[in-house]
Amino acid sequence: MSVSRQIFLTVLALMGLIAQTAIAADSPPLRVGAASENITPEPGVRLCGYGMRYAPSTGVRSNIFARVLTLQKGNEQVVWIVCDLLCLDWKDAQLIQTKVASKHGIAANRIIVSATHTHSAPATVTLGPPKEEGYVYDFLIPRICKAVDKALASTEVCTVVQTQGICRVAHDRRNDRAVGDGGAPNPDKKFAFIDERVPAIGFKRADGSFKSILIQYAMHPTSWGDTNMGAEWPGAVAVAIKRTFGKEVEPFVLQGGAGNLGSPKRQANPEELQSWGDEIVASVGEKLKAGKALADVPFAFTYESLSIAVAAPQDAETIKADAAKWKKTYGKYPNTMRDMVGPWEQIQLAKLKAGTIGSVPSNTALIAIGSHLFVTTPFETFAQLNREIAIALTGSNSAKVAVPSISSSGDEVHVIGYTNGCWNYFPTLQAHEQGGYEPGSAAFWYRTYPCAPGSLEKFAKEIAPQVKQTLALRK
Repeated sequence: MSVSRQIFLTVLALMGLIAQTAIAADSPPLRVGAASENITPEPGVRLCGYGMRYAPSTGVRSNIFARVLTLQKGNEQVVWIVCDLLCLDWKDAQLIQTKVASKHGIAANRIIVSATHTHSAPATVTLGPPKEEGYVYDFLIPRICKAVDKALASTEVCTVVQTQGICRVAHDRRNDRAVGDGGAPNPDKKFAFIDERVPAIGFKRADGSFKSILIQYAMHPTSWGDTNMGAEWPGAVAVAIKRTFGKEVEPFVLQGGAGNLGSPKRQANPEELQSWGDEIVASVGEKLKAGKALADVPFAFTYESLSIAVAAPQDAETIKADAAKWKKTYGKYPNTMRDMVGPWEQIQLAKLKAGTIGSVPSNTALIAIGSHLFVTTPFETFAQLNREIAIALTGSNSAKVAVPSISSSGDEVHVIGYTNGCWNYFPTLQAHEQGGYEPGSAAFWYRTYPCAPGSLEKFAKEIAPQVKQTLALRK
């Protein structure tokens, strides 16, 4: 090769390097903050998750936490909070948003409040045992706000490693019982659906160490059911993250569309529970460690609140008749009669008078980080919503893949449940036709009526354009 050609190629290479540097300079870096606060109270508070469990908590099997992840790229800033709780009332989520927004100048709809749905945490909603208002307002919310303060104070430029694993710990719990609330196994396996995906995102500091690890999985945390507090499998995932990546790493564990998905075993011992967390993290651990870090991280956020139809009557007489049915069902349980049946009727009548009984808002945040796009819902959402959104976007209805990619470049959609409130279950049309707890009597415990049949599929079609827009806004 001639000297002149060598010089020419060297100049071309330098020009390319300068161009890449200029592009990187034009694209602002991703700034990440992460922090947590212990939100475990002293034993004695009522727990939430099982309507007939009125005995106060007697111990702590594992601590529960409020974890915060803050993301900022350019002018776009998001604060994402996830707590080891069953769920939070929408009004309480709004209160948290207002407090954080007023203190830090962040738009309220950029503050996301999620829960892992552990059934072994204090009663933050009235779902049988009354809500522990002292815990929520005097203990929980101040600690959440403190975790937000710490996370925002810790922000630094990070690169991102992203991957996705497969884990088959969860199962379709509607296949493990008859259509009703328990009973023999359901032989009709065509309704089974499991989201086996484990999206994972690692946020790396300038020195190459991990600052935080985000992992999402879909599975009901219903493995204890006694009177001990604990984070259940999401807590086991947090423990496994620290064991795998270092004790200084902040875990950020998200619950997916778990409305129809159960854990492998009730009354699991601590070793069994931890083995599930280990398996979930192992599906992505080595990939995260070996993955290439992205300095220019595609990131976008949008918000859309759609109206979700509720199958509620439009007259007081029907409401009163339905309340009488609940009284007949639960009349022999004094606590349930006092805390649920009477209030249920009054709540429905108040909604009827206010004109709000026929729908609820979706309060949906859409967060794109790299090739993962998270879509939040305020429901116990069935896992099939992932597939329905993907089909609405691509038209692909292949039986070979449970949830198709939503673009030719391999982008994936991940539904997050129990976020910005939790109205009720969000079942598929098939589940409504099949019947059972989730599309039926669960609504009583949530003090409402069931979502209308077909509302999940309608939501998927209506949110699909917003998903597409969020992907297009990534920068």
